[in-house]
Amino acid sequence: MEFSVVVPAYNPGAFLPLVIQSIRNQNHLAEIILIDDGSTDETHKVAALVDIYYKNPRTMGLSYSRNLGLSLAKGDYICFIDADDIVVEGAFDHHHYWLQNTGVIGVGGCLKGMIDEQGQVLKTCEIKDFAPYILEPQHIYPRGEVKPMIWQYAFRRDLLISGKFQFDSKFSHSEDQAFLLQICRSETIKVAPYYTTWYRCHRNNRSGSWDHESQQFVLNRDAKMQMFLLSAGQGSTPVLTSDI
Repeated sequence: MEFSVVVPAYNPGAFLPLVIQSIRNQNHLAEIILIDDGSTDETHKVAALVDIYYKNPRTMGLSYSRNLGLSLAKGDYICFIDADDIVVEGAFDHHHYWLQNTGVIGVGGCLKGMIDEQGQVLKTCEIKDFAPYILEPQHIYPRGEVKPMIWQYAFRRDLLISGKFQFDSKFSHSEDQAFLLQICRSETIKVAPYYTTWYRCHRNNRSGSWDHESQQFVLNRDAKMQMFLLSAGQGSTPVLTSDI
């Protein structure tokens, strides 16, 4: 029972080899699938470090790249890791335990903290003792709290495929929250108290460049997602739109 790991990458620079090494350090690893989303840097030189390397003919986006990786994967379980974050040592042991001992489609842990471009720790996140719980729509976009991200989770690949769960390519942002929402409305995802990932803040992501435009983007996105969750809680079948 081993993991396929899909890593979508667009000009990740020097971060990518560090990410791949953190994945290689995990137990229960079957394969690393690197989807190069039309990079113009030297991402292709990292191909020798992974098991499958595929370069999109042009930049297709995170959702397309993750879906492609899912279609290529052969492992029993699957994770989606960004090309600039670091997987915490032992994370896959916890993923493996919970997936093997429960009947759920997916399991997630907690963010370890945030690091800068040089890998220096900016913030650490302490796990408060909590009983494992079932992920619900209201947990995915709680106002004022850290939102769950796809790289905190691992899934049973067969159930993702049989359930026809995919990332929506219409989304340029929040595609991972939309993916989790899609799944937890019909399947069970469990969250447990263990660390999974260091999140890297840098100038090419929104956490690394917290300017006025970024703030307005997040405020607008939060408001629209809150409206979606409200309609979901009222028992309707809301449709996510690509402008979130």
